[in-house]
Amino acid sequence: MARLLKVSRSGYYKWAHMQQQRLSGKDDRAAFYDDVDRKIHQIWKDSNEVYGAPRITAELGERYQIVLNRKTVAKRMRMMGIEGISPRAFVPVTTIQAKRKSTLPDLVKRMFDTGELNRVRMSDIYLPAHQ
Repeated sequence: MARLLKVSRSGYYKWAHMQQQRLSGKDDRAAFYDDVDRKIHQIWKDSNEVYGAPRITAELGERYQIVLNRKTVAKRMRMMGIEGISPRAFVPVTTIQAKRKSTLPDLVKRMFDTGELNRVRMSDIYLPAHQ
């Protein structure tokens, strides 16, 4: 079977052993991430629920000497349902958008097509479409 799947026998047995450990609850990685999750939550609470993934990543390195990728910290935060506050600059609304279409219907039924290629009627002047 190992030859068919193109894996080494030792690699398969190592994988099978790790699967058995994970299913039995003796996984070191799961214990590590449980500890990291507690620390992430504590840092987030200490910051009055303001810090996001970049700052928490930096704090993990400074306080606990745990080096993790920012994306990993962001993923763990999403899994816990927490997020930081990223204040945005206030931009006043200067345009009030209408709810109706911006173009009005053509009630006169004007025809701008002259029937010739590359010519469009623009009021009383004929202009070529391509120069």
